[in-house]
Amino acid sequence: MKKKLTIVLALLILFILVILAFIGFFYYQTIDTNHKNITRLAQNRLEYASQRLLMGQRSIEDNAGTLLVDSDVRDLRTDEKPTDDYSYLLQLNRISAKLKERLINSSDMADISLYWPQKDILISTESSPNLKNEMKQAPPIKGWRNTNRGLYFLMSYTFGNTEEETIVAIKASDSLLLEAQEALASNSDEAALLLPDGQIWGGSRELQNLIQKNRSVFQKSISNSPFHIKQSLKYFMTLKVSDSQIQLISTLPTKQFDDTYTHNTLISLTAVLFVLGFGFILIFLYHRNVLAEISLLTTKLKLVEKGDYDTRIEHLHQNEFDYLFKQFNLMTSSIQRLFRTLVKEMQQRDLAEERQFQSQIQPHFLYNSLFYIVSVADQPQDVRKMTRHLAEYYRYLSKAKDRVCIQDEVEFARHYLSIQALRKDFQFQISLEDHVGQELILPLLIQPIIENAIEHGIEAKDGAHQINLSVKRENSGIHIIVSDDGPGMLLDDLETLYHFINQPHHQGGSIGLWNVNQRLKNAYGKEAGLHLKINDLGGLTIHFTINKESGGTYREMLDC
Repeated sequence: MKKKLTIVLALLILFILVILAFIGFFYYQTIDTNHKNITRLAQNRLEYASQRLLMGQRSIEDNAGTLLVDSDVRDLRTDEKPTDDYSYLLQLNRISAKLKERLINSSDMADISLYWPQKDILISTESSPNLKNEMKQAPPIKGWRNTNRGLYFLMSYTFGNTEEETIVAIKASDSLLLEAQEALASNSDEAALLLPDGQIWGGSRELQNLIQKNRSVFQKSISNSPFHIKQSLKYFMTLKVSDSQIQLISTLPTKQFDDTYTHNTLISLTAVLFVLGFGFILIFLYHRNVLAEISLLTTKLKLVEKGDYDTRIEHLHQNEFDYLFKQFNLMTSSIQRLFRTLVKEMQQRDLAEERQFQSQIQPHFLYNSLFYIVSVADQPQDVRKMTRHLAEYYRYLSKAKDRVCIQDEVEFARHYLSIQALRKDFQFQISLEDHVGQELILPLLIQPIIENAIEHGIEAKDGAHQINLSVKRENSGIHIIVSDDGPGMLLDDLETLYHFINQPHHQGGSIGLWNVNQRLKNAYGKEAGLHLKINDLGGLTIHFTINKESGGTYREMLDC
């Protein structure tokens, strides 16, 4: 026992070490995984916000390009009509309507302006007094420009003449910038957009002040890489949008890092303390409630191994071993009951075989059969029939088997009926359903019932001449029926006979039916016993059912 306890202690220490190693690995793995996930989430938000801005920029640039090649815009440059001409004014209205229509169809544009420097003509959806001067001063290049009124995209086109050109200016809508900022910030306000001129869009006031003071650091930062600023405990990630040079700024949630670190630390410390305390308690409980119980069970099993089936475990506790000990007691009881059942079955079988040999070898059966052979000596065919059936009959009786095929048992009954029919001149009919004959039953179950039908049916009534044997499948079992057209029985006599064959001990009378009934119930369950009834011919019908699910000693019915 001391050696076993030492092994248990060693295993427990190993268990504690494994748990501690697992906690440490889990702790560091969780911190690393959280860091990677938060960084990846910030990168995804930056990429998403950048794509949203790029989509808006491409839409604005495409609109600028299509406006410059519009026929009305192109024709206005070369039109020499006076400014008060009706067709000229109508052309200006068409261009103005086109600009408004484009604004309606796109939420990415706030205003559109067209300027022809050579004619000093401005058509715009924006009402700004300084717009024409700004358009005059705008360099003739394609690109984005940030002003105090917002972010503009400017594009010029010369139509092959370097002196006369058309300039288009499209202002990006605030909703475009707002959507990008909201996509970047998600459910937090810790995100902002840094425009090329230093203007900051979105974010809290604290974040805007921090970016303003460290603008050069943000502008020089590497895209999609976390970095830290001394004046803050936070980490940041940036991404610069091409063309417009807008810099997206996202704050990594360091508070979540701190909370995760603190939470995991508390869990680790609590787990270590719990495991240590649990380990010492486990040693005590394991020694008291496991080792001692296993030792008791082992001792009892060794007694059963030596053949002591009377042993029982009286020491029961309210734990898992309580069920195990009860099952052990139930097992030993079942073994004892099985032995008694087997002994009883062997005794009943021996009794049945002994009765068959004794009764059938008696002079009145064998002599009558021999006298019949003598009486029909001048009829070789009948002699051959009788001798063949007698030989097959006694050959079957000489076989010592626990179970036989139904078809062999039916064939044995056929030989017996053929012998008796040759002597007593009656008819019989045997019906065996297909695929039933290959299943197993106890031997010598059908012949005693047929013998009873001949003795108390055919011989007890003048004119009685019919015995029927039927074997068929019924639901999950096999139904065997023996009927005759004899005198039958009164209901009181029928009940008396049924009561007799169901007595636990034979008390005289028809030992054949009693023996068959007891063997059936013992082997296949109580529901498999004999049943008696008066048939339509006035005779007696005896039937029983062998069910695979009815229980008993032979629950499984295997094929031959």
